[in-house]
Amino acid sequence: MHSGIQSFGLNLTRPPVFIGAVSSSTATSITLGGQADFAAVITPAQSYYVEILSGTSAGHRFDLQSVSPTTCAIATDSPHNATTLAAIDWAGARIVIRPHVTLAVVFNVTRFHGSTTANTADQVLFHTGSSYRSYWLYDNGSQPRWVLNDDTTLASAADVLIPPGTGLMLKLAATAPQPMLHTGAVRTTPFACVLKPGYNLIANPWPVDATPAATGLTSGAFVASTYVGRADQLQIWAGDANAALSGYTGYWLLQLPGQLVPLWLANSDASLRSQNNATLLRVGRATFIKAQAKTDRPVWAIPPP
Repeated sequence: MHSGIQSFGLNLTRPPVFIGAVSSSTATSITLGGQADFAAVITPAQSYYVEILSGTSAGHRFDLQSVSPTTCAIATDSPHNATTLAAIDWAGARIVIRPHVTLAVVFNVTRFHGSTTANTADQVLFHTGSSYRSYWLYDNGSQPRWVLNDDTTLASAADVLIPPGTGLMLKLAATAPQPMLHTGAVRTTPFACVLKPGYNLIANPWPVDATPAATGLTSGAFVASTYVGRADQLQIWAGDANAALSGYTGYWLLQLPGQLVPLWLANSDASLRSQNNATLLRVGRATFIKAQAKTDRPVWAIPPP
């Protein structure tokens, strides 16, 4: 971390509370097989999600509306779900259930700079597609806490969820920010990601630098073209590499006639040099993906490294 604006992506998950099979399912719930020890590790106030480990739907996730020792109700209308329930065959599926990470868990208030005004405090920004939802560290000397910008009640936003694969932007006011240390589990199965038309701020799902070729960025889940304005694009915040810089380094997906695999090209490179094997997705950072409007765009399935 450094002072100023930068992107952030959490590459680890919280340890699972359940790994096993689905014994039965309904349109809105699943029953777990062999869940004898499950009751001892769940907390009613905690938010959880289920991720599918095996089969054609491996990597898809669903938020859980409620969790009990016998049945998990799925939040069918959650914007964090990676697909619709109708597309999943739960029969015999192996799954993992994990607690969601939250704003306070990822950004421990003791490691950040607080203040009594937003513009002099560290800030965490969630991209909403067209703007940002901003939280800042309020600290009056007694009870530091993350609060929503413009919330005059200064209510704690500690439990705001950071769903898997969600990229963030940070605006750090401290001149010498403290280092951040994260521990957790590493995902070993595919990761499914839904791209919405427009800008998506995505975090690399694994703690390794990755290339477009290795992460499925050249698959049918992306729109390639001979014209930059009609192609999907990547935008990487220049301030990640150099705190003195602002703006973005852009890439776009070229598809030439007869070309089997489309090429990611730097916007500024007229020589058409492929960036498919360049490590564009960095550990601990996030990447903007500008997705073109496309009917029936496939889910982006990112294979594990």
